[in-house]
Amino acid sequence: MGWTVFTESNIFGGMSTWGNNYKEVNAWYCTHLWDHYRFTRDEAFLRKAFPAIWQSAQFWMERMIQDRVQKDGTFVAPNEYSPEQNDHPKEDGTAHAQQLITANLQIALEAINILGAESLGLSAADVAQLKKYAEKTDKGLHIEEYKGDWGNWATNLGINKGTPLLKEWKYASYSVSGDKGHRHMSHLMCLYPLNQVERGDDYFQPAVNALALRGDEATGWSMGWKVNLWARAKDGDHARRILNNALKHSTAYNTDQYRGGIYYNLYDSHAPFQIDGNFGVCAGIAEMLLQSQNDVIELLPALPRAWKNGSVSGLKAVGDFTVDVAWKNLLPSEVNIVSHKGQPMRIKVAGNTQKPGEEIDPYKFDLTLVKVLVNGRGAKVVPVETKDKKHPTFEIKALVGDQIMDVPAGATVTIDFSAPAVPTGIGVVAKKDAKKKQVFGLDGRHAASNSHGVVVVNGQKVMQ
Repeated sequence: MGWTVFTESNIFGGMSTWGNNYKEVNAWYCTHLWDHYRFTRDEAFLRKAFPAIWQSAQFWMERMIQDRVQKDGTFVAPNEYSPEQNDHPKEDGTAHAQQLITANLQIALEAINILGAESLGLSAADVAQLKKYAEKTDKGLHIEEYKGDWGNWATNLGINKGTPLLKEWKYASYSVSGDKGHRHMSHLMCLYPLNQVERGDDYFQPAVNALALRGDEATGWSMGWKVNLWARAKDGDHARRILNNALKHSTAYNTDQYRGGIYYNLYDSHAPFQIDGNFGVCAGIAEMLLQSQNDVIELLPALPRAWKNGSVSGLKAVGDFTVDVAWKNLLPSEVNIVSHKGQPMRIKVAGNTQKPGEEIDPYKFDLTLVKVLVNGRGAKVVPVETKDKKHPTFEIKALVGDQIMDVPAGATVTIDFSAPAVPTGIGVVAKKDAKKKQVFGLDGRHAASNSHGVVVVNGQKVMQ
């Protein structure tokens, strides 16, 4: 059993022999199969794709070895490199390899849970082996402190001695790499296109620091990647800076990452032309306006302050949702979301009204305070506990008679941020009780304790 998929290939089966030492391509390709399922919820497609996913997982369970340096009992891919840091010696367990292999094994497990092991012809022993490897495979997520080796290069990028960085190699220090500003961000697959780190966990900021340390200069396709990475970092202003770089005229016709951009015909300059940059930048713009990689529809997650007012329609979210968003003064004003498959609908509201470093007022993004309808009727808005404590997440439920259920397939959820919440199931409290608690108006601002009408007391809507 084996795989032969070279780095350069096409749909007609043609391949070059360049990069034939890059073995993780099968795992990477399988993430695209999984993403197609996640966005469409097409189980027939997933069943058709599963043999490739499973055989890729089998390949890595066969190829990996137990860590022979730290002897920590984890499985690592042997003799790998971090594309395309070719000046650095190969070593076991690079972040790039481990993040992709981890994704492959977890995708296989999730697909089995959806489709059923028996229907896929898998035995209990097969599933047990997969679970063992998924649990014990090194995840490619390790942190080191920047040692200060690169002087002004790093400090000019906001990285000082002691700054935590996501490691590119499991054992070697980042500062030994061949090119400190390399156009590849191979150790940041976990941030994009995968979804292995998120705001609120221990690896998010080290990943963002490692991204900053790469610098902004890049060839055209690399700029497409960086737009997406900065969008996942929730930094819309930095993503837009890369977007502007990607749209400037290239002054190079060879591979020079300090003079990348586009040609006059708008083709991406690697150089020469590579369509990756054109597609990547377009994907990055969508990523700035909508994200759903963690099964939460996040509205305007990386909105640049320069895009003060605007709208976008027809964006797709994981779970087979179609999303239209309009915004004013850097905050959403009206949102319409169509649920095509009746999947659970979780929503997080973002925006960019705060100054750099300023804390976000969560009451600006509280969906219990604004009008939410399902097919024009009232809805139940339920807060959801997540890792990101500063940016609340809410689950939208439909009200059908006395029943509360997931938004059904074909239904449209409308969120009107200019109107107060529909007063459904509002409790009544005495004014004397309200005086002892914090009171907010429906606009999220502090209100007097004796305010009349619908207010928020201790996180609950009440009538006073």
